[in-house]
Amino acid sequence: MSATQLPVEAILHTSGPFRLVRHKPRIVDSALVAEAAAALDPLIVFVTAILGKFLYLDLFLTSAQPTHPFIGIAFIASVMTYAVFRKAGMHELTSFSGNYWRIGPLLALTFGIVICLLFVLDVPQTNLRGWFIFWFAASFVLLLAYRATVGLYIRVLVAERRLVQRVAVVGSGELAARVVTALMRDPNIVLMGVYEEFPERPSIGIEDLIACARADQCDRVVIALPLSAKERLEVLLSKLAMLPVEVQLCPEASTLPCPMFGCSPVGNLLGLDVQRAPLNARGVLVKALMDYVIASIALVAFSPLMLLIAIAIKVDTRGPVFFVQSRHGYNQRIIRFIKFRTMRVLEDGHTVVQAYRHDARVTRVGRFLRRSSLDELPQLINVIRGELSLVGPRAHPLTLNDTYGTLIENYGTRHKIKPGITGWAQVMGFRGETRDPELMRERIRHDLWYIDNWSPLLDLRILLKTLKVPFDPHVY
Repeated sequence: MSATQLPVEAILHTSGPFRLVRHKPRIVDSALVAEAAAALDPLIVFVTAILGKFLYLDLFLTSAQPTHPFIGIAFIASVMTYAVFRKAGMHELTSFSGNYWRIGPLLALTFGIVICLLFVLDVPQTNLRGWFIFWFAASFVLLLAYRATVGLYIRVLVAERRLVQRVAVVGSGELAARVVTALMRDPNIVLMGVYEEFPERPSIGIEDLIACARADQCDRVVIALPLSAKERLEVLLSKLAMLPVEVQLCPEASTLPCPMFGCSPVGNLLGLDVQRAPLNARGVLVKALMDYVIASIALVAFSPLMLLIAIAIKVDTRGPVFFVQSRHGYNQRIIRFIKFRTMRVLEDGHTVVQAYRHDARVTRVGRFLRRSSLDELPQLINVIRGELSLVGPRAHPLTLNDTYGTLIENYGTRHKIKPGITGWAQVMGFRGETRDPELMRERIRHDLWYIDNWSPLLDLRILLKTLKVPFDPHVY
Protein backbone atom coordinates (compact mmCIF):
# COMPACT_ATOMS: atom_id res chain seq x y z
CA MET A 1 0.00 0.00 0.00
CA SER A 2 1.46 3.38 -0.98
CA ALA A 3 1.66 6.34 1.38
CA THR A 4 -1.20 8.12 -0.36
CA GLN A 5 -3.47 5.12 0.22
CA LEU A 6 -2.89 4.89 3.97
CA PRO A 7 -5.92 5.64 6.15
CA VAL A 8 -5.89 9.13 7.62
CA GLU A 9 -5.92 7.69 11.13
CA ALA A 10 -2.76 5.70 10.35
CA ILE A 11 -1.09 8.81 8.96
CA LEU A 12 -1.88 10.85 12.06
CA HIS A 13 -0.76 8.17 14.52
CA THR A 14 2.69 7.49 13.09
CA SER A 15 5.56 8.33 15.41
CA GLY A 16 7.05 11.69 14.46
CA PRO A 17 6.08 13.80 11.43
CA PHE A 18 4.67 11.92 8.45
CA ARG A 19 6.09 12.73 5.02
CA LEU A 20 4.44 11.46 1.86
CA VAL A 21 6.58 9.04 -0.15
CA ARG A 22 5.50 9.81 -3.67
CA HIS A 23 6.84 10.92 -7.01
CA LYS A 24 7.75 14.58 -7.18
CA PRO A 25 6.09 16.19 -10.21
CA ARG A 26 7.44 19.42 -11.61
CA ILE A 27 5.24 21.83 -9.71
CA VAL A 28 4.12 25.04 -11.42
CA ASP A 29 2.45 27.89 -9.53
CA SER A 30 -0.97 28.08 -11.18
CA ALA A 31 -1.54 31.74 -10.30
CA LEU A 32 1.86 32.73 -11.73
CA VAL A 33 1.19 30.78 -14.95
CA ALA A 34 -2.15 32.56 -15.39
CA GLU A 35 -0.66 36.01 -14.70
CA ALA A 36 2.21 35.43 -17.13
CA ALA A 37 -0.12 34.13 -19.84
CA ALA A 38 -2.60 37.00 -19.42
CA ALA A 39 0.25 39.55 -19.64
CA LEU A 40 0.52 38.81 -23.38
CA ASP A 41 -3.07 39.92 -24.12
CA PRO A 42 -2.24 43.66 -24.26
CA LEU A 43 0.94 42.89 -26.21
CA ILE A 44 -1.12 41.12 -28.90
CA VAL A 45 -3.43 44.14 -29.17
CA PHE A 46 -0.42 46.48 -29.47
CA VAL A 47 1.32 44.39 -32.14
CA THR A 48 -1.81 43.95 -34.27
CA ALA A 49 -2.34 47.73 -34.24
CA ILE A 50 1.12 48.33 -35.69
CA LEU A 51 0.71 45.48 -38.18
CA GLY A 52 -2.61 46.97 -39.25
CA LYS A 53 -0.96 50.29 -39.91
CA PHE A 54 1.70 48.77 -42.17
CA LEU A 55 -0.44 46.10 -43.88
CA TYR A 56 -3.70 48.00 -44.32
CA LEU A 57 -2.77 51.68 -44.57
CA ASP A 58 0.73 51.53 -46.06
CA LEU A 59 0.44 48.50 -48.37
CA PHE A 60 -3.29 48.18 -49.18
CA LEU A 61 -4.31 51.85 -49.28
CA THR A 62 -0.80 53.13 -50.05
CA SER A 63 -1.54 55.93 -47.58
CA ALA A 64 1.81 56.74 -46.03
CA GLN A 65 1.20 58.26 -42.60
CA PRO A 66 3.55 58.89 -39.65
CA THR A 67 3.81 55.92 -37.33
CA HIS A 68 4.08 57.62 -33.94
CA PRO A 69 0.34 58.55 -33.61
CA PHE A 70 -0.58 54.89 -34.19
CA ILE A 71 1.96 53.79 -31.59
CA GLY A 72 0.30 56.14 -29.10
CA ILE A 73 -3.19 54.83 -29.88
CA ALA A 74 -1.94 51.23 -29.71
CA PHE A 75 -0.32 51.88 -26.33
CA ILE A 76 -3.54 53.35 -24.92
CA ALA A 77 -5.50 50.37 -26.26
CA SER A 78 -3.08 47.86 -24.75
CA VAL A 79 -3.35 49.53 -21.34
CA MET A 80 -7.15 49.53 -21.60
CA THR A 81 -7.06 45.85 -22.65
CA TYR A 82 -5.09 44.99 -19.54
CA ALA A 83 -7.48 46.95 -17.31
CA VAL A 84 -10.71 45.62 -18.87
CA PHE A 85 -9.56 42.00 -19.10
CA ARG A 86 -8.27 42.05 -15.54
CA LYS A 87 -11.47 43.61 -14.22
CA ALA A 88 -13.39 40.81 -15.95
CA GLY A 89 -11.20 38.12 -14.35
CA MET A 90 -9.48 37.11 -17.59
CA HIS A 91 -6.13 36.94 -15.77
CA GLU A 92 -7.25 33.88 -13.78
CA LEU A 93 -6.51 30.28 -14.68
CA THR A 94 -10.17 29.43 -15.31
CA SER A 95 -10.40 32.10 -18.02
CA PHE A 96 -8.22 29.93 -20.27
CA SER A 97 -10.58 26.95 -20.07
CA GLY A 98 -13.58 27.57 -22.28
CA ASN A 99 -14.38 31.25 -21.62
CA TYR A 100 -13.48 32.17 -25.20
CA TRP A 101 -16.91 33.69 -25.83
CA ARG A 102 -15.98 36.57 -23.48
CA ILE A 103 -13.06 37.71 -25.65
CA GLY A 104 -15.24 39.37 -28.31
CA PRO A 105 -17.43 41.49 -25.98
CA LEU A 106 -14.49 42.52 -23.80
CA LEU A 107 -12.39 43.47 -26.83
CA ALA A 108 -15.33 45.44 -28.25
CA LEU A 109 -15.67 47.28 -24.94
CA THR A 110 -11.96 48.10 -25.01
CA PHE A 111 -12.09 49.44 -28.56
CA GLY A 112 -15.25 51.40 -27.75
CA ILE A 113 -13.46 53.14 -24.88
CA VAL A 114 -10.48 53.95 -27.12
CA ILE A 115 -12.72 55.35 -29.89
CA CYS A 116 -14.60 57.53 -27.38
CA LEU A 117 -11.29 58.79 -26.03
CA LEU A 118 -10.07 59.67 -29.54
CA PHE A 119 -13.35 61.48 -30.21
CA VAL A 120 -13.02 63.52 -27.00
CA LEU A 121 -9.41 64.38 -27.85
CA ASP A 122 -10.49 65.37 -31.39
CA VAL A 123 -7.96 63.12 -33.10
CA PRO A 124 -8.17 63.27 -36.95
CA GLN A 125 -9.83 60.05 -38.15
CA THR A 126 -8.83 59.94 -41.82
CA ASN A 127 -8.73 56.28 -42.94
CA LEU A 128 -8.97 55.17 -39.29
CA ARG A 129 -12.30 53.35 -39.71
CA GLY A 130 -10.87 50.60 -41.93
CA TRP A 131 -7.76 50.38 -39.77
CA PHE A 132 -9.88 49.91 -36.64
CA ILE A 133 -11.89 47.12 -38.33
CA PHE A 134 -8.69 45.37 -39.45
CA TRP A 135 -7.14 45.88 -36.01
CA PHE A 136 -10.19 44.52 -34.14
CA ALA A 137 -10.53 41.46 -36.39
CA ALA A 138 -6.82 40.61 -36.19
CA SER A 139 -6.75 41.10 -32.42
CA PHE A 140 -9.82 38.92 -31.93
CA VAL A 141 -8.46 36.08 -34.07
CA LEU A 142 -5.01 36.14 -32.49
CA LEU A 143 -6.36 36.41 -28.94
CA LEU A 144 -8.75 33.53 -29.58
CA ALA A 145 -5.98 31.36 -31.04
CA TYR A 146 -3.53 32.31 -28.30
CA ARG A 147 -5.92 31.66 -25.42
CA ALA A 148 -7.10 28.38 -26.96
CA THR A 149 -3.46 27.24 -27.23
CA VAL A 150 -2.67 28.27 -23.66
CA GLY A 151 -5.88 26.63 -22.44
CA LEU A 152 -4.88 23.35 -24.13
CA TYR A 153 -1.44 23.52 -22.50
CA ILE A 154 -2.99 24.26 -19.10
CA ARG A 155 -5.30 21.25 -19.44
CA VAL A 156 -2.23 19.10 -20.13
CA LEU A 157 -0.53 20.47 -17.00
CA VAL A 158 -3.64 19.80 -14.93
CA ALA A 159 -3.98 16.24 -16.31
CA GLU A 160 -0.34 15.52 -15.42
CA ARG A 161 -0.82 17.07 -11.96
CA ARG A 162 1.96 19.57 -12.58
CA LEU A 163 -0.25 22.61 -12.01
CA VAL A 164 -0.96 21.99 -8.36
CA GLN A 165 -0.46 23.59 -4.97
CA ARG A 166 1.76 21.92 -2.38
CA VAL A 167 0.14 21.92 1.06
CA ALA A 168 1.43 20.82 4.46
CA VAL A 169 -0.82 20.17 7.47
CA VAL A 170 0.13 20.84 11.08
CA GLY A 171 -2.01 19.21 13.72
CA SER A 172 -3.22 16.03 15.37
CA GLY A 173 -6.47 14.36 16.30
CA GLU A 174 -9.87 14.40 14.66
CA LEU A 175 -9.65 17.97 13.33
CA ALA A 176 -6.39 17.24 11.51
CA ALA A 177 -7.89 14.02 10.15
CA ARG A 178 -10.81 15.94 8.66
CA VAL A 179 -8.46 18.49 7.07
CA VAL A 180 -6.26 15.77 5.57
CA THR A 181 -9.31 13.95 4.20
CA ALA A 182 -10.59 17.14 2.56
CA LEU A 183 -7.22 17.95 1.01
CA MET A 184 -6.61 14.46 -0.37
CA ARG A 185 -9.93 14.67 -2.24
CA ASP A 186 -8.79 17.78 -4.13
CA PRO A 187 -6.99 16.80 -7.39
CA ASN A 188 -5.27 20.19 -7.56
CA ILE A 189 -3.44 19.74 -4.25
CA VAL A 190 -0.32 17.73 -3.42
CA LEU A 191 -0.22 16.90 0.29
CA MET A 192 3.44 17.34 1.23
CA GLY A 193 3.09 15.95 4.73
CA VAL A 194 1.31 15.91 8.08
CA TYR A 195 3.37 17.39 10.90
CA GLU A 196 2.19 16.40 14.35
CA GLU A 197 2.04 18.99 17.11
CA PHE A 198 1.87 17.77 20.71
CA PRO A 199 1.01 19.87 23.80
CA GLU A 200 4.00 18.63 25.74
CA ARG A 201 6.39 18.85 22.76
CA PRO A 202 5.17 21.74 20.59
CA SER A 203 8.23 21.87 18.29
CA ILE A 204 8.22 18.21 17.14
CA GLY A 205 7.99 18.15 13.36
CA ILE A 206 7.86 21.92 12.90
CA GLU A 207 11.57 22.23 12.12
CA ASP A 208 11.09 19.62 9.37
CA LEU A 209 8.22 21.70 8.01
CA ILE A 210 10.38 24.86 8.03
CA ALA A 211 13.15 22.98 6.20
CA CYS A 212 10.59 21.77 3.64
CA ALA A 213 9.34 25.32 3.02
CA ARG A 214 12.87 26.71 2.76
CA ALA A 215 13.67 24.06 0.16
CA ASP A 216 10.78 25.51 -1.90
CA GLN A 217 8.67 22.38 -1.47
CA CYS A 218 5.61 23.96 0.12
CA ASP A 219 3.17 26.70 -0.95
CA ARG A 220 0.63 26.64 1.87
CA VAL A 221 0.44 25.50 5.48
CA VAL A 222 -2.89 24.54 7.06
CA ILE A 223 -2.96 24.54 10.88
CA ALA A 224 -5.51 22.08 12.22
CA LEU A 225 -5.57 22.99 15.91
CA PRO A 226 -8.39 24.09 18.22
CA LEU A 227 -8.47 27.75 19.23
CA SER A 228 -8.30 26.71 22.87
CA ALA A 229 -4.59 25.98 22.32
CA LYS A 230 -3.72 29.71 22.14
CA GLU A 231 -0.17 29.39 23.49
CA ARG A 232 0.65 26.59 21.05
CA LEU A 233 -0.82 28.60 18.19
CA GLU A 234 1.23 31.67 19.09
CA VAL A 235 4.46 29.64 19.19
CA LEU A 236 3.63 27.93 15.91
CA LEU A 237 2.63 31.14 14.11
CA SER A 238 5.80 32.90 15.27
CA LYS A 239 7.87 30.06 13.77
CA LEU A 240 5.97 30.15 10.47
CA ALA A 241 6.05 33.98 10.25
CA MET A 242 9.52 33.95 8.67
CA LEU A 243 8.42 31.71 5.77
CA PRO A 244 7.19 33.12 2.42
CA VAL A 245 4.13 30.85 2.32
CA GLU A 246 0.42 31.20 2.90
CA VAL A 247 -0.77 30.06 6.33
CA GLN A 248 -4.36 29.07 7.07
CA LEU A 249 -5.98 28.25 10.37
CA CYS A 250 -8.75 25.69 10.29
CA PRO A 251 -10.25 25.99 13.80
CA GLU A 252 -13.47 24.98 15.47
CA ALA A 253 -14.50 28.43 16.71
CA SER A 254 -14.37 32.04 15.57
CA THR A 255 -12.16 33.89 18.11
CA LEU A 256 -8.60 34.22 16.82
CA PRO A 257 -5.40 35.17 18.69
CA CYS A 258 -3.93 36.50 15.42
CA PRO A 259 -4.87 38.64 12.39
CA MET A 260 -7.32 37.23 9.85
CA PHE A 261 -7.13 38.32 6.19
CA GLY A 262 -10.07 36.32 4.87
CA CYS A 263 -11.38 32.84 4.23
CA SER A 264 -10.68 30.31 1.51
CA PRO A 265 -11.57 26.65 0.97
CA VAL A 266 -9.51 23.79 2.40
CA GLY A 267 -10.99 21.05 0.22
CA ASN A 268 -14.65 21.09 1.25
CA LEU A 269 -13.88 22.82 4.58
CA LEU A 270 -13.42 26.50 5.40
CA GLY A 271 -9.96 27.82 6.27
CA LEU A 272 -9.11 31.17 7.82
CA ASP A 273 -6.21 33.03 6.19
CA VAL A 274 -3.93 34.21 9.01
CA GLN A 275 -0.81 34.92 6.92
CA ARG A 276 -0.34 35.98 3.34
CA ALA A 277 2.59 35.36 1.06
CA PRO A 278 4.57 38.63 0.82
CA LEU A 279 3.94 38.95 -2.94
CA ASN A 280 1.06 37.53 -4.95
CA ALA A 281 1.60 36.00 -8.39
CA ARG A 282 1.22 39.34 -10.17
CA GLY A 283 3.66 40.97 -7.75
CA VAL A 284 6.25 38.24 -8.29
CA LEU A 285 5.94 38.62 -12.06
CA VAL A 286 6.10 42.43 -12.07
CA LYS A 287 9.03 42.61 -9.65
CA ALA A 288 10.97 39.96 -11.60
CA LEU A 289 10.40 41.79 -14.91
CA MET A 290 11.56 45.08 -13.37
CA ASP A 291 14.66 43.39 -11.94
CA TYR A 292 15.75 41.63 -15.13
CA VAL A 293 15.01 44.52 -17.50
CA ILE A 294 16.54 47.32 -15.41
CA ALA A 295 19.51 45.21 -14.25
CA SER A 296 20.32 44.15 -17.83
CA ILE A 297 20.24 47.74 -19.06
CA ALA A 298 22.30 48.96 -16.08
CA LEU A 299 24.89 46.21 -16.49
CA VAL A 300 25.47 47.22 -20.12
CA ALA A 301 25.45 50.95 -19.32
CA PHE A 302 27.87 50.68 -16.39
CA SER A 303 30.24 48.14 -17.93
CA PRO A 304 32.84 50.79 -19.00
CA LEU A 305 32.79 52.26 -15.48
CA MET A 306 33.09 48.78 -13.92
CA LEU A 307 36.13 48.10 -16.11
CA LEU A 308 37.79 51.32 -14.90
CA ILE A 309 37.03 50.43 -11.28
CA ALA A 310 38.54 46.97 -11.77
CA ILE A 311 41.74 48.54 -13.16
CA ALA A 312 41.91 51.01 -10.24
CA ILE A 313 41.56 48.19 -7.69
CA LYS A 314 44.38 46.18 -9.31
CA VAL A 315 46.66 49.25 -9.45
CA ASP A 316 45.92 50.26 -5.85
CA THR A 317 46.54 46.95 -4.04
CA ARG A 318 47.26 43.32 -4.73
CA GLY A 319 44.39 40.87 -4.66
CA PRO A 320 41.25 39.98 -6.58
CA VAL A 321 38.95 42.56 -8.11
CA PHE A 322 35.80 41.05 -6.66
CA PHE A 323 34.90 40.21 -3.09
CA VAL A 324 32.53 37.24 -2.83
CA GLN A 325 30.83 36.55 0.50
CA SER A 326 28.21 34.05 1.74
CA ARG A 327 25.02 35.74 2.88
CA HIS A 328 21.43 34.77 3.56
CA GLY A 329 19.09 35.41 0.65
CA TYR A 330 15.43 34.64 -0.04
CA ASN A 331 13.99 32.15 2.45
CA GLN A 332 17.40 32.11 4.24
CA ARG A 333 19.12 30.33 1.36
CA ILE A 334 22.85 30.90 1.14
CA ILE A 335 23.87 33.09 -1.81
CA ARG A 336 27.29 34.24 -3.00
CA PHE A 337 27.19 38.02 -2.72
CA ILE A 338 29.43 39.85 -5.25
CA LYS A 339 31.02 43.26 -4.62
CA PHE A 340 34.10 45.13 -5.73
CA ARG A 341 36.88 44.47 -3.23
CA THR A 342 37.31 47.49 -0.93
CA MET A 343 39.45 45.90 1.82
CA ARG A 344 42.75 44.12 2.17
CA VAL A 345 40.97 41.14 3.78
CA LEU A 346 38.42 38.71 2.36
CA GLU A 347 36.36 37.76 5.42
CA ASP A 348 33.56 35.29 4.89
CA GLY A 349 31.27 32.92 6.79
CA HIS A 350 31.02 33.47 10.56
CA THR A 351 34.24 35.50 10.99
CA VAL A 352 33.22 38.89 9.58
CA VAL A 353 34.12 42.16 11.35
CA GLN A 354 32.14 45.19 10.20
CA ALA A 355 34.06 48.14 8.77
CA TYR A 356 34.49 51.04 11.20
CA ARG A 357 35.75 54.66 11.06
CA HIS A 358 39.43 54.88 10.07
CA ASP A 359 39.48 51.12 9.44
CA ALA A 360 43.00 50.28 8.21
CA ARG A 361 41.64 47.33 6.23
CA VAL A 362 39.84 49.65 3.78
CA THR A 363 41.97 50.57 0.74
CA ARG A 364 42.23 54.08 -0.75
CA VAL A 365 40.14 53.13 -3.77
CA GLY A 366 37.86 51.08 -1.52
CA ARG A 367 37.01 54.06 0.69
CA PHE A 368 35.77 56.01 -2.33
CA LEU A 369 33.87 53.01 -3.67
CA ARG A 370 32.11 52.37 -0.36
CA ARG A 371 31.06 56.00 0.14
CA SER A 372 29.83 56.31 -3.44
CA SER A 373 28.18 52.84 -3.34
CA LEU A 374 29.98 51.95 -6.58
CA ASP A 375 31.27 48.78 -4.88
CA GLU A 376 27.70 47.48 -5.17
CA LEU A 377 27.63 47.50 -9.01
CA PRO A 378 28.69 43.81 -9.41
CA GLN A 379 25.51 42.85 -7.54
CA LEU A 380 23.71 43.46 -10.84
CA ILE A 381 25.14 40.04 -11.72
CA ASN A 382 23.37 38.61 -8.63
CA VAL A 383 20.12 40.17 -9.89
CA ILE A 384 20.53 38.60 -13.34
CA ARG A 385 21.20 35.26 -11.63
CA GLY A 386 17.93 35.59 -9.70
CA GLU A 387 19.59 35.76 -6.26
CA LEU A 388 18.96 39.45 -5.54
CA SER A 389 16.35 42.04 -6.40
CA LEU A 390 17.13 45.65 -7.23
CA VAL A 391 15.15 46.72 -4.15
CA GLY A 392 14.65 44.76 -0.95
CA PRO A 393 16.08 44.25 2.54
CA ARG A 394 19.87 44.25 2.44
CA ALA A 395 21.50 40.81 2.67
CA HIS A 396 23.53 40.64 5.89
CA PRO A 397 26.67 38.56 6.48
CA LEU A 398 25.98 35.25 8.22
CA THR A 399 27.56 36.40 11.47
CA LEU A 400 25.15 39.36 11.71
CA ASN A 401 22.18 37.07 11.18
CA ASP A 402 23.44 34.76 13.94
CA THR A 403 23.94 37.70 16.31
CA TYR A 404 20.75 39.66 15.74
CA GLY A 405 18.48 36.71 14.93
CA THR A 406 18.26 35.93 18.65
CA LEU A 407 18.20 39.56 19.82
CA ILE A 408 15.52 41.09 17.59
CA GLU A 409 11.99 39.73 17.34
CA ASN A 410 10.80 38.92 13.81
CA TYR A 411 14.34 39.38 12.47
CA GLY A 412 13.99 36.32 10.19
CA THR A 413 10.83 37.75 8.62
CA ARG A 414 12.99 40.01 6.41
CA HIS A 415 14.00 36.91 4.42
CA LYS A 416 10.48 36.40 3.07
CA ILE A 417 11.44 38.24 -0.13
CA LYS A 418 14.66 38.53 -2.10
CA PRO A 419 17.25 40.87 -0.62
CA GLY A 420 18.07 43.96 -2.65
CA ILE A 421 20.99 46.05 -3.81
CA THR A 422 19.25 48.98 -2.15
CA GLY A 423 16.25 49.18 0.13
CA TRP A 424 13.82 51.32 2.09
CA ALA A 425 16.00 51.22 5.20
CA GLN A 426 19.07 52.32 3.22
CA VAL A 427 17.43 55.36 1.58
CA MET A 428 16.04 56.35 4.98
CA GLY A 429 19.55 56.54 6.43
CA PHE A 430 19.99 53.11 8.02
CA ARG A 431 23.04 51.85 6.16
CA GLY A 432 26.66 51.20 6.99
CA GLU A 433 27.88 49.90 10.35
CA THR A 434 25.21 48.63 12.77
CA ARG A 435 26.94 47.79 16.06
CA ASP A 436 24.09 49.32 18.06
CA PRO A 437 21.15 46.87 18.36
CA GLU A 438 18.72 49.82 18.34
CA LEU A 439 19.98 50.89 14.92
CA MET A 440 19.51 47.35 13.66
CA ARG A 441 15.98 47.28 15.10
CA GLU A 442 15.18 50.43 13.13
CA ARG A 443 16.63 48.88 9.99
CA ILE A 444 14.52 45.74 10.49
CA ARG A 445 11.42 47.86 11.17
CA HIS A 446 11.93 49.66 7.86
CA ASP A 447 12.56 46.33 6.06
CA LEU A 448 9.31 44.85 7.39
CA TRP A 449 7.40 47.99 6.46
CA TYR A 450 8.72 47.65 2.91
CA ILE A 451 7.60 43.99 2.72
CA ASP A 452 4.10 44.87 3.94
CA ASN A 453 3.73 47.87 1.62
CA TRP A 454 5.54 46.75 -1.54
CA SER A 455 4.42 48.11 -4.88
CA PRO A 456 6.18 48.76 -8.22
CA LEU A 457 5.92 52.51 -7.61
CA LEU A 458 7.60 52.12 -4.21
CA ASP A 459 10.48 50.27 -5.87
CA LEU A 460 10.87 53.06 -8.44
CA ARG A 461 10.75 55.65 -5.67
CA ILE A 462 13.53 53.87 -3.76
CA LEU A 463 15.67 53.53 -6.89
CA LEU A 464 15.31 57.25 -7.62
CA LYS A 465 16.17 58.18 -4.01
CA THR A 466 19.24 55.92 -4.26
CA LEU A 467 20.43 57.72 -7.39
CA LYS A 468 19.81 61.16 -5.83
CA VAL A 469 22.21 60.49 -2.95
CA PRO A 470 25.20 58.83 -4.66
CA PHE A 471 27.80 59.78 -2.03
CA ASP A 472 27.44 59.08 1.70
CA PRO A 473 30.28 60.35 3.92
CA HIS A 474 28.93 58.37 6.90
CA VAL A 475 29.77 55.01 5.29
CA TYR A 476 33.20 53.74 6.27
